[in-house]
Amino acid sequence: MNARAVYRTSTIKRQRRSKADITRLRETIYEVVQVDQPMSVRQVFYRLVSEGVIDKSEKEYHTTVCRLLKDMRLEGELPWTWIADSTRWMRKPPSHNNIREALAETATFYRRNMWHNLPARVEIWLEKDALAGVLYEVTEMWDVPLMVTRGYPSLSFLAGAAASIQAAERPVYLYYFGDWDPSGVDIDRNLEARLRQFAPEAELFVERIAVIERQINEMHLQTRPTKKTDSRSKNFKGESVEVDAIPPRTLKTLCRSCSTRHIDAKALYDIRQTEDLERESVERLLDLPEAVELLSDAQRSSSVPAPEKPSEPTRESAETDAEPAETDGMDTETDEATETAVEKQEPEQKSPSDLYLERLREEQDAESAAGEELDAD
Repeated sequence: MNARAVYRTSTIKRQRRSKADITRLRETIYEVVQVDQPMSVRQVFYRLVSEGVIDKSEKEYHTTVCRLLKDMRLEGELPWTWIADSTRWMRKPPSHNNIREALAETATFYRRNMWHNLPARVEIWLEKDALAGVLYEVTEMWDVPLMVTRGYPSLSFLAGAAASIQAAERPVYLYYFGDWDPSGVDIDRNLEARLRQFAPEAELFVERIAVIERQINEMHLQTRPTKKTDSRSKNFKGESVEVDAIPPRTLKTLCRSCSTRHIDAKALYDIRQTEDLERESVERLLDLPEAVELLSDAQRSSSVPAPEKPSEPTRESAETDAEPAETDGMDTETDEATETAVEKQEPEQKSPSDLYLERLREEQDAESAAGEELDAD
């Protein structure tokens, strides 16, 4: 029997859940999110469908998953940071109370540009804004741009990205994560065509990482009915699959492999060593007596008294003042140790997504070995 058919929406009307049922469902939600947090609400829904504890329907998504996740967080049962929401954010420039505080923060968060002297540039492109928090954990670690399109990207967004790609003056590898549906499978085609149009001289390589048809079958991903209202649905066969259906841990592994295939261990070691030495230099600067005195003098000089309340302006000065002003238009070893700890906690029976990743690694190793043999010849 097709694994995906098991979880199709049931035509049988379910009875209202009892308090005991709700309690067990909340416990399952906690266990699922604890393992793969942070997760989007949609990812939690697909995991619960896979576990067979809820029906695959929009009603269950809204009235069960969304409601229980809200209640569990408000009641302190589920940490707020476990559910990712990258669709709402704040804009504010960085600021500090004094220069010493700024230097101390620089020493703490200093990052050396990992790709500055490497022969390639890597970018991760993502269709879903809600999943940005999941992939950013990986892209931040590997110093890789995360480009969120929110469906079809705007021309302004593509023009800016193309300018950056053109300025790189080296091969740029763009890896795309998006839905498997009539529009989702067309977005990466569209953005590649536009980027080549806006940056015709760039050496650009675009690859769709997820969702692909092979993953749907091998990972037994949950499907949903294809929207007939999509104008591209007439040329699309079968049901649709959201990228949210892929477990977060698998998404992170796929994302990580996009970066690691372009940077070797020696280059990474050299970058980390230089970064540590430069960070220590800033820390030593803070400990120098001369620096402490200069920073203290700068702080004292900046503490000026507030000006007195100005007198009422005359009519002439007010007219002059009223003239408008011109305006202008983690390290690798820690990451591997974490993965090893998680693997030890897993049961012996591996999930379809884990089996898919194993087969993918074997294929990549075989390709690398074949390439090395050709180089040797």
